[in-house]
Amino acid sequence: MFKGRCEINSQGRYPLRKLVAEVSDIQGIPSLNELKHMRRLPEDATESIAFAETWRGIELKHVVEMNDAADQPSPFGFPTVSTTDPITLQFWDDDDRMGPILSRPRQGNLPSSTLTPYSYQINQLQLRSHSSQLFQGNGDAMEKREHVLDLIRQFDPEITDIQIASYGGLDAAIYLNHKRLGPAPLSVFGDALRRAVLLSSTLPKLEGGLLLIDEIETGIHISSLVKVFDWLMKTAKQFDVQVIATTHSLEAIDGILAASGDNLDDLVTFHLDNDGDRTDAKRIYGDLLRRMRHQRGLDVR
Repeated sequence: MFKGRCEINSQGRYPLRKLVAEVSDIQGIPSLNELKHMRRLPEDATESIAFAETWRGIELKHVVEMNDAADQPSPFGFPTVSTTDPITLQFWDDDDRMGPILSRPRQGNLPSSTLTPYSYQINQLQLRSHSSQLFQGNGDAMEKREHVLDLIRQFDPEITDIQIASYGGLDAAIYLNHKRLGPAPLSVFGDALRRAVLLSSTLPKLEGGLLLIDEIETGIHISSLVKVFDWLMKTAKQFDVQVIATTHSLEAIDGILAASGDNLDDLVTFHLDNDGDRTDAKRIYGDLLRRMRHQRGLDVR
């Protein structure tokens, strides 16, 4: 079972004095209240439902201590808490939203999603992400659909539309209408376009929330990195989504810098150095990252 702990301390006028976070694997079935919170059950439900498989996920416990003079809210908008009263959040594999467990008063609900290096290969995940735009009920489904098409047309300009269909009444899948191929299942296209479809359908539904991307460059050819990152940054800013991504690729870092242009204020990099006993994190703001790469030619991975 995985379990990890991270502690960050700061001094001076920075509002955050101490942050302690512990993460561990969890498995089981979410409680009745948690299923309601995840909108898998109606609010008036009195009984849970059975699942064929045990759910897996991670549990995050964190404690935030603020400097006395700080008048800024703590991370994620939660109030300052003491070391004896940590905030606990659970992230389930099948959950698109996160929030504090309901044994505590709900402090808010932060839309979130996690994309792993293999997420784009899972047909059910692609279907759920694309379908969710139809059921949000906020009247802008068509606008978000255009954001999906804007990105995938950069890979293939002959794609005219995207829809969910079932050939012969069998399992449903995402189909792309193509000028030459006609209706074609997403599975026949390359990894880059399949990843772009998942990314472009996931981000707009997280308005005001958080998107976590592991190995952001996976499945995307080097020649396409800049245009993908350019779309990602512009769309994230439009929908007010915080993007946290990991990478081991120097080409991905250079692509992010190129896509950022002169807008480096919103770009922050953390270099993690693990010596076996501890992990040290060094914060590198956008302008410094550019100078380290372009002027000094340093490998910042």
